[in-house]
Amino acid sequence: MMNTGWKMYALEDEKVVSLGFCPKTVTELEGKDVYTDITLPVCFEEILRDNGVLGDPYFSTNSWEYYRYETHHQWYFKRFDCALEKPVLTLEGVDTLAEVYVNGTLVGKTDNMYTPFSFRLENLKSKDNELVIHLPPMVLATENIEEEGVGAVSFKRPGVFLRKSIASFGWDILLRTTLGGIWREIRLENDEERISDLYVHSELTYTGAAIYVDYEANVSGEGYEIAVEGVCRDSAFSERAPLSAQNGRFYFFLRYPYLWNIRGYGEQNLYSVKATLYRNGKPVMEKSVRHGIRKVELRRTSLVEENGCFEFHINGKKVFLQGTNYVPIDALKHMDKERTLKTLEMTLDTGCNSIRIWGGGIYECEEFYEFCDENGIFIWHDFMMACARYSKSEAFRENLTREVTYQVKRLRNYSSICLWAGDNECDNIYTITNDENGNPYDPNTVNILTRITVPKALFALDTTRPYLPCSPYMDEVGHLNKKSLSEEHLWGPRDYFRGEFYTSYNPYFASETGYHGCSSPRALRKFLKKPWPIFDEEGRPTKEYLAHAVSVIDDYKSPYAYRIRLMSDQVETLFGHNFDNLSDFAKASQISQAEADKYFIERFRIRRNERGGILWWNMIDGCPQISDAIVDYSMDKKLAYHYIKNCQEPSAFMMEEENGKVRMFLVADEPEAFLASYTVTDAYTGEQILYGEVTSKPYTSILVDTWEAPSEKAFYIIAWTDDKGRKHQHHYHTDIKGIDYARYIAAAEKYGLLHWEGFDE
Repeated sequence: MMNTGWKMYALEDEKVVSLGFCPKTVTELEGKDVYTDITLPVCFEEILRDNGVLGDPYFSTNSWEYYRYETHHQWYFKRFDCALEKPVLTLEGVDTLAEVYVNGTLVGKTDNMYTPFSFRLENLKSKDNELVIHLPPMVLATENIEEEGVGAVSFKRPGVFLRKSIASFGWDILLRTTLGGIWREIRLENDEERISDLYVHSELTYTGAAIYVDYEANVSGEGYEIAVEGVCRDSAFSERAPLSAQNGRFYFFLRYPYLWNIRGYGEQNLYSVKATLYRNGKPVMEKSVRHGIRKVELRRTSLVEENGCFEFHINGKKVFLQGTNYVPIDALKHMDKERTLKTLEMTLDTGCNSIRIWGGGIYECEEFYEFCDENGIFIWHDFMMACARYSKSEAFRENLTREVTYQVKRLRNYSSICLWAGDNECDNIYTITNDENGNPYDPNTVNILTRITVPKALFALDTTRPYLPCSPYMDEVGHLNKKSLSEEHLWGPRDYFRGEFYTSYNPYFASETGYHGCSSPRALRKFLKKPWPIFDEEGRPTKEYLAHAVSVIDDYKSPYAYRIRLMSDQVETLFGHNFDNLSDFAKASQISQAEADKYFIERFRIRRNERGGILWWNMIDGCPQISDAIVDYSMDKKLAYHYIKNCQEPSAFMMEEENGKVRMFLVADEPEAFLASYTVTDAYTGEQILYGEVTSKPYTSILVDTWEAPSEKAFYIIAWTDDKGRKHQHHYHTDIKGIDYARYIAAAEKYGLLHWEGFDE
C-alpha cells in the first residue's frame, strides 16, 4: 500500500543551507530523528500535533506556536516493492512544492496542490525501492519574487504566486495552516490500455435532446472496439464501433428525454452512461459516468437598472436560488468525506437548492458533486483565486491553465455544476488599488487570468454552462458603477441588519452576505481554556478569542481583530445592552444572527419575482472560531440554522416594514397553487391582528395585506394551513432594535421558536 508506512523528517531552512543537506534516498534519512508510522493523506500540522511536539492547533492560542515551523523543510519517505511492467507513480495532491526522488533519481516536481502529477518509472527493483518526497518551505519560496501589479494582505502574499489555497495563509474564517504536506493519496499503477476520459454532454432542441459522448482511449495496436450505452428509466441509447483513433465521439438523439432539474423545479433525472473497451472481441475495461440533460442560462445586466436582471434559467424556466457559500470544512483535513456528507445533508435540511464553492478554498471530492447531482443542488463553482492581485507571469499562467484543464475535465460530467466563476472579489481588489500613475486599475484590462487564461482553457473543454469572470463581476460598465452592480457581496458595516445599507442596497443577486453568531458554551469550552469573559480589562478580546479571530499573528492591529468586538456590538444594537454571563450572551448573539440571516433571505424572497437569489455565508466552520457560520466546528447548530430552515420552506408568509407600513407576502416556490388560511397574532399581547384566506401563485411572491406599523414593538406569529393539509408557522418582529431580551425569549419560547444546542450547563 502506497499510503501507509511512511516516515517524515523535518529540518529548519537555516540548518539545511548551512549543512548543505539535500537527501535523495531513504538511506540518507534513516537514523535521523524522524516521525514514523505516517498514513497519507497528512499535513505537517497533524504530524506535529499527533506526535506531541505541539498542542492541538485548534485549542487556545496553540495555533501561533506552529508559525515557527513555517521555515522547515519536510522529507516524506518509504521503501516499496513493485511487480508492475510499466509502473506509473501518481501523486493525487501535494501541498504544494515538491521534488520526487525514486532510488536517488529526481523523477519530477510538483507545483500545484490542485492537480495530480504522474511520473513514469523505469528500472525499478522488485524489492526495496526508495521513494523520497521533499517539500521546501512555501513561505520562503516566494519571498524574493517581485512582480509589478501583484498584491495581497502581507501575510497572504505567498498565495498570489503559488497554486495553493490562499486561505491557508490566514483568513478571517480559517486558521493559518501553511506547512503543507501530502493531502491526497499516492498511487502506483500499471500504464495499460484504458479509457482515460469519458465526457457526456447534451443539447436541448425543440424536438428532443442531442447527446454527445466523447472519449479518449490509451491504447496501441489494432483490434479495438468501443461500445457506449446509456439509460434513464425507459429512455436508452447504445452503439458499438471500431476504435479508429485514440479519441472520438458518439452521437445520439432522444425524442423524449428525461431532464435534470434543481430542487423544487422538477426531478433530478440522471442517465447512467457506460463505455466498454474491447480488444479482439473481449472486454478490456469499463468506465461509467452519469449525465443529467439540462440547459443552463445566466441572464444578466451589468447594473441594477430598468428591465435589468441577474438570474438563472434552467430548461427554459427561471429558478430562484436560495443557498449557502461553501468553504473548506476543515483547515487541516481538507477531504474529510464523512464531514462533507454531513454538511451537505444539513444543506438539504435547511431548504437550500444551491451552493457556491468559494474561490479561496479547494475543489471538492467526487462525493460532494455526486450528492449535488442526486439531490438537485445548483453549484456555483469558483476557480481557486480570491481577494488578491495574482501573478501574471508566464509560468503562473501555464500552471493555472494546467489546473483548469484538469479540474474541468474531472468535473464537467457533473450536471449540478451550473456556473463557473473565475475568482472571488479580485475585480474589487483591483478597483480599490491604484496603478503607478495613481489611477484605479481596470480589472477588464489587468485581470487577464479570468478574462483570458481561465476562459481559454475552459471553453476548449466545456461550453455547456455559463462563465462569470469574477464575483462580483465588474465588466466594462460595472467597474465604473460599483454601487449599482446587479450581483453583489452584501457585507457592508454589519452594524444593524435592518439599517440603511441593507435596506438601500438592491442588487438582483446576493452571492455573499452574513452575520456573526457566537458558538455555544459547550463548543467554546472545547477550544478555549477560559470562554468568559470575552474581553480583557482594556476592552480588547482576550488572547484566546483573538487567536480564533485573527488566525495569523498575536496582534490587535491585525485586519481581522475587529470580529469579536463586532459580534458584541451587534448584540448591544439588538438588545440595547450587553450581558454579564456567557450563556445569555451566546443566546443573545445567536438571536441576533438568526434574525439577521432571516431578514436577508426574506428580503430577497419577497422580491423573488424580480431577483435571482441569495447565497448566505455560511453553513459550517472549518475550524473552531466565532463566525458567520450557522453550524460551528463541533457541529452544534446555532439558532440561525432553525430560523433559516423555516424561512427557506418552499412556501411561506413573510413580512417587512416600509414607509411606516407592515406588508405581508405569500412567497411560493412550488409548481402548484394552494389555498391557505392564515392568522396573525402578536406574541407579546396575545391579540389576533389579522386572519384570512389567500391562493398562492406558483413560483411567485404576492402581496397579501398591508397595515400601519404599530407604535409599540410587535412580535407577529403567522400561522397557516393549506388545502393540502400542511401546517406552518413563521414570525416577524417590528422595529427590532433595542428590544427587551427577556420578553423576546418568553414570546419565542411560547411559540416554540427557540432551539438551543450546546447550552446544557
